[in-house]
Amino acid sequence: MWFHKVADFRQAEMHLLYKKNPDKEIRSQHRQILEGLIREGKEIVRRIHAGGGIIKPANGFSLQDILSSIEELQNTQLQWNGSMSKNRKKEILKDVFDAAQ
Repeated sequence: MWFHKVADFRQAEMHLLYKKNPDKEIRSQHRQILEGLIREGKEIVRRIHAGGGIIKPANGFSLQDILSSIEELQNTQLQWNGSMSKNRKKEILKDVFDAAQ
């Protein structure tokens, strides 16, 4: 269900933000929806970990799929809103520099 919400969001985003010049209200709503989807995705991950980290393959997605979608949403948030928390900066720098080792 969450992936359907993300897909619907992306479709609306393409129509309202990329094909038009969004006003302040549209951008605010976009930010709020992004924050909600990120929160919801993180809650799904938390529940998966609390349940032993097991996802049934019949669901058609993996934990990594969810994590990747959350990261993509966070990147979109950064792109449109230009803010990044100190923790997110640390996380990205750690991923970039640790991956090279």
